[in-house]
Amino acid sequence: MAVRKKAMYALSSLIRLFLVGQRDFLKLNGLEIFVKFFEEAGSGPLVIKAITLMTDILTEQIEQVTTLLKKQGQDVSGDISGRVPLLKTMVEKGWCQLVPTLLHTTENDTREKVLQALHVMVTGCKSEFQKAHVQDSLNKLKLEWLKDANAPNVRDNSEYAGILAQLVTDLMSKLT
Repeated sequence: MAVRKKAMYALSSLIRLFLVGQRDFLKLNGLEIFVKFFEEAGSGPLVIKAITLMTDILTEQIEQVTTLLKKQGQDVSGDISGRVPLLKTMVEKGWCQLVPTLLHTTENDTREKVLQALHVMVTGCKSEFQKAHVQDSLNKLKLEWLKDANAPNVRDNSEYAGILAQLVTDLMSKLT
């Protein structure tokens, strides 16, 4: 596992902020390798690293496409998911179904990373995220965090819980 984590770090260093590297990653089926992590027992840390990396790269690509469209005087308020290579491939490879399954973890750090990924993926995965099981998971988390946010005498945890509850609220508003 340690070697795989180091390899993930190296890959991350190579493709962040490097469009050619990102294209090669997709062309060489890098996402398919990451999908296998979801199926392997004990690979939870690698899954989270993969989700975090894909969230960061997806954010980069969305910003690049949006900037390009604005420079060309085109409308950016509509669905641009078909113009974002990584998002298009993530949708095709089933990430819209895989990532929400991680909402069931009890670790808040993992949940936060998953929610951030869902936020970035929502333009391409909206119909999948609107399904009842995803909505139920989001509602459950929101209620849990609102309860924690209002708990007396636990200031640090309550602030963090409030931030997480707001993250869920923002995501749910994008889904309506």
